Amino acid sequence: MPANEQTPADDFYVCTKSGAQQPIGQDPELRLLVPTYFGHRNCVLGVEENEEFDNPHVPVLVRPAEGVRVVLGTHDYEDYHAPDIQIERRPKGWAIFLHPSGGDPSGYVYFLDDGRSFLVRELGSDAIEVIDELEVVPEVDDLPAKHSKLAATGDSNSPPPAAAGEPEMRECGRCEQLVADSGDWYGDLCPECADATDGDWICPRCGARGDFESMGGSGAGDPECCGNPCERIVDDD
Repeated sequence: MPANEQTPADDFYVCTKSGAQQPIGQDPELRLLVPTYFGHRNCVLGVEENEEFDNPHVPVLVRPAEGVRVVLGTHDYEDYHAPDIQIERRPKGWAIFLHPSGGDPSGYVYFLDDGRSFLVRELGSDAIEVIDELEVVPEVDDLPAKHSKLAATGDSNSPPPAAAGEPEMRECGRCEQLVADSGDWYGDLCPECADATDGDWICPRCGARGDFESMGGSGAGDPECCGNPCERIVDDD
């Protein structure tokens, strides 16, 4: 091969959605939508209020960053208020930096290649808390107050209680408005926002096409692919 020629791998990366090779203009990234686990909550309540893995599906972004950075709760790599995990390879193991609020690390996890593992607390008031049992932090399985039917009516984050015979009010995850729960909701989206996201979306760069969720849309965030906003395909009919 002539010296001035390069293999496609030198100039392109594989789009994680379409599988097509794309020019290298930015770091490749993997965008996921992770379902919420309700299995432990259902077991504690003794009632299956949700499927074991159910809505909401929450965005997670994986991208190279002198190792690997995993951003939780958003597909915006520049959102430095979101929790993230930084993974570094060391000569004989892995170092994992824990950033629960996007700022300084609260602790570190080390996996050695021989199978040993270690948790190291950071200093200061924001240091990670080490516990022995999950039951010490039961709120990890609590529903957000604004969506929970079990929330106290005096909670300032909860919608006002519905009058007798009136439908319950819910906050839409897209428009953030309180809308009557008519039974026509789609996950956390009110009927109007569900209609606005319905149908196929297309990436203007690579041509990948799919529905709102499969293209990476979630709540208020429209789908993105190859670093570009996707466009909703509007049926002329």
